[in-house]
Amino acid sequence: MKESKLIIENCAGDVPSCVEAEHGGASRIELCAALSEGGTTPSYGTVATALRHCNLPIIPIIRPRSGDFLYTETEIDVMLEDIRVLRRLGVAGFSLGALTPDGDLDEELCRRLIREAEGLPITLHRAFDRAASLETALEQAVAVGFACILTSGGTPSAVDSLDRIRRLVEQADGRICIMAGSGITADNARHVVQSTGVSAIHGTFARQRVSAMRHSSAAFPPSSTALVPERNYRVTDAEAISSMRQSLLS
Repeated sequence: MKESKLIIENCAGDVPSCVEAEHGGASRIELCAALSEGGTTPSYGTVATALRHCNLPIIPIIRPRSGDFLYTETEIDVMLEDIRVLRRLGVAGFSLGALTPDGDLDEELCRRLIREAEGLPITLHRAFDRAASLETALEQAVAVGFACILTSGGTPSAVDSLDRIRRLVEQADGRICIMAGSGITADNARHVVQSTGVSAIHGTFARQRVSAMRHSSAAFPPSSTALVPERNYRVTDAEAISSMRQSLLS
């Protein structure tokens, strides 16, 4: 498998993760805040600092809140302003998406957001997986002007939907990049790519980093996320990305 033809996109939640992703050999970064909530728009400071410390293409997600992908006019104003501000910083593109109440891609809104990006390539994030019909949403994404679709095939993990992702790749027929994401690790990445024919894979590829705090307080209960205690946090693991690249190239 040729390294130059496969994109490894790291979903990073902070600047240290961007640096780790570069050291590990990732191709580019989708930069988010609030990864535990599916990712929201990162702050201006986070994006500006990431661009200073990391040489990989930085693609911020444009998502004003967690939850569904049906947005109010006020939320749309926020999204448009975030695109304007972050575009001026020199980002490489954006990851975004919006749906109608019936689960179709909101073509009108997506066109507005894409126009605001002034020619930068745009990824349709996993709002795609919540569409009523992935096949219809794919055709809408092509018509609207997205460059890439991030998908797990409509299930929580891409590994559970390999046949459907392969069919999406076949339907796309080179008109749009199909990027598999969710549940991809060094152990299964090669199988995912070979089984689906995707040209890109996406993941956090993270490890838990233990807090250096010695003091703890009863004012904060244990985290609701059982895998990450309240004071600890997750950061991209360069070794995980490097290991995955080796498995893909072997």
